[in-house]
Amino acid sequence: MLVYHTPTDSLREREAGNAEFRLRVSACLRLRGELHMNQAELETRPRRLVRQAAREGVPNYEIEITELSKDVSSPSDRYASWGPSE
Repeated sequence: MLVYHTPTDSLREREAGNAEFRLRVSACLRLRGELHMNQAELETRPRRLVRQAAREGVPNYEIEITELSKDVSSPSDRYASWGPSE
């Protein structure tokens, strides 16, 4: 299991990233019982995903996931933008 932290990446950069990554994060959070959003919301509203995760007990800047999508594999990408930027 990896802990994704958001020290430097911008949320805009992650929003421009792939939907598969967001869906993998969502699937893990759902399995943990910490987030309840439908797939369409996750694909179109990543900021809402972050706010909802925070409301439901996932610490800001920290989301645990079990898998990486194939295009999010370099060491620098282990720090993904999932913290509130507003």
